[in-house]
Amino acid sequence: MTLRIIVDGAGHYFRRTEESGAIVVTRRGDAARQLGSRHPFWRAVDLWRSQGCRVGPDGLCLWQYPKHQRGRDASARNEASTRPAPATV
Repeated sequence: MTLRIIVDGAGHYFRRTEESGAIVVTRRGDAARQLGSRHPFWRAVDLWRSQGCRVGPDGLCLWQYPKHQRGRDASARNEASTRPAPATV
């Protein structure tokens, strides 16, 4: 079964296999050139899989980016940027 997922405004077709995960295919389902390992498609497919492999009535994969969680480093930077500047005399 050929699935379609939209990542950053671009649609990608793929097949899901138990052996090798996702395989990028053309609209017709033929083998396509595989995307690089850093392409956002792979993160989207991983998120889709971890969120239950839902598919909408229009055949699109339903997934969401996780909500931003502020880490220790981010909060330290934010505190530093909101501190008042030292007074100069």
